[in-house]
Amino acid sequence: MKMIKSQFMPAFLLSFVILFSMGMAPYPAAKWKKYTSEVCKAKISFPAEFTEESPEESDYGKTYKVTAEDGSTQYFFAATVHKNPLDEHYELAKIGLDSFAESVGGDLSDDGDYIYKSHRGVKGDISKDGVLIRYRTILIGQIQYQIIVIYTEGAPDAVEEAKASKFFNSFKVLK
Repeated sequence: MKMIKSQFMPAFLLSFVILFSMGMAPYPAAKWKKYTSEVCKAKISFPAEFTEESPEESDYGKTYKVTAEDGSTQYFFAATVHKNPLDEHYELAKIGLDSFAESVGGDLSDDGDYIYKSHRGVKGDISKDGVLIRYRTILIGQIQYQIIVIYTEGAPDAVEEAKASKFFNSFKVLK
């Protein structure tokens, strides 16, 4: 028996190394879906098919929303194109985060700066009743961007965190 194990082990390890080096994953990687908007001057990639909502018009501007769901995780991107000039972008971003946390009635924690190129926005985690929301907002020019991941079943695992990170990092402002 010992002889069989010692002969089998090198072949098993070699097979594992070959599969690992070929990029074989225990499950197939999903193809990410890219959303691009010339009006919002932005693009972002979602881990699942997304739905684009009809723009909402208000006194201060027009808001464009895009959502996707991947298992129990929801991905959200919104851009509000403001009619009037905006000053104090960072302060407005902070107000946006506080207002969002208040509107969902959650506890805000881990807030800090969200940096995109030379622009400074804010980020925060909001929790309520077993739901965790990762929120980013930044204002660039006349546009406020919101990038949100909602974990409906509490704390995410490593795979969900990696997807959220890829989602947040896929955000780009168009020239």
